[in-house]
Amino acid sequence: MAGWAWDFLINETVTREINALTGLNISVINYQDNGEISYLASTHHEQLAQQLISGSIDELLKGEYASNSQMTPDAEYLSYASALYADDSNHTYALLQISRDELLGAYRSLQWQLLGIIALILLFTVLLATWLARSISKPLMELATAAQRIGRGERFTELPKGNERSETGLLASTLHAMQEAIAQREATLHHQSRHDLLTDLPNRISAHEDITLLIQRGEPFTLLRLAINNFRDINDTFGYALGDHMLVTLAKRLQHLDVPESTAYRLDGDELLLLVKQSKATLLGAHVFHHLAPSYRS
Repeated sequence: MAGWAWDFLINETVTREINALTGLNISVINYQDNGEISYLASTHHEQLAQQLISGSIDELLKGEYASNSQMTPDAEYLSYASALYADDSNHTYALLQISRDELLGAYRSLQWQLLGIIALILLFTVLLATWLARSISKPLMELATAAQRIGRGERFTELPKGNERSETGLLASTLHAMQEAIAQREATLHHQSRHDLLTDLPNRISAHEDITLLIQRGEPFTLLRLAINNFRDINDTFGYALGDHMLVTLAKRLQHLDVPESTAYRLDGDELLLLVKQSKATLLGAHVFHHLAPSYRS
């Protein structure tokens, strides 16, 4: 059976075509047993081809590039060798190479893309954090200011609540409840400081304030001082419970007098005071005594 063999010329044109098709640099190297090394064609320029051949010939002859691709000793090219021809005195190899810069080019492009994505994510995160900080810190600052003003005794009709289900809404509701509790406690304390605990009549302090205010306004008024004779003997004989009952009964009758614009006060012990905004004291005293007389007979 006859065999056929075809020979073709390897030159720069062939290596350029292979480079165009594969994107790889190719060098065709011939090695002779006498140690002479030459390159037949290469896509590298002549000086670079000489350097690559001299730097890679030992690995090439050992077959390291033929088993798998490896980096050249200077770590600049990934190389793979394929034997084209071999006889007793000549060895011809095709050395395929790609530079490290070309290998890493895609990764560097991807690296820049990743860096750009990371930068955008960081920017978005900073903007989101700033927006969240402002949306949370603003109502918190308003609530803190409101708490300080509440502590100084000021009263708010409305507090910045925001979302009632959020932490700021819960805090605002708590401040509002605290404000109402403080106002109620202050009203209770003010009432207790201005009223008698037994009869709930305004006390001496309230009487002094009301009289001073009427004098400043220049309004006429009448004062009637009332006292229970021998009140201490009543307490000693019949007990303090009866004495307290007598004072409470007297206070209620003074509060329900048929006298316009009158206010009753308990000054101390059995001493009471009636303030009426009119000046007819004689007729007024008789009217008051007639209204209160049953209390002495009970």
